[in-house]
Amino acid sequence: MAALRQERGWTQAALAERLGVTVKMVTYYEREATNPTAKTVAKLGEVFGVEPAALLDGAQSRRAAKPGPPSEWEKRIAAIKQLPRGKQQKIAEVVEALLKAS
Repeated sequence: MAALRQERGWTQAALAERLGVTVKMVTYYEREATNPTAKTVAKLGEVFGVEPAALLDGAQSRRAAKPGPPSEWEKRIAAIKQLPRGKQQKIAEVVEALLKAS
């Protein structure tokens, strides 16, 4: 997030104004936040003009440097990867339907 902000020549105050939050919150997002809400990621994507997934990809890269136990989602994804392709496709369809409905 800090890199995107700096690429645009924005201060933390300028980003805070665009996001509608305090400078302290921007500092928190840039330095400490490891689990932003979907709403926060969506707003950041909107402000930076990038897909929210791109923001998460960067966070995932940073997290990769500090390996730890797999999260529950990582365990689920690993289990899904072990299923036959047909069952994987059915799970993907259910997930897509749920995402579209929300």
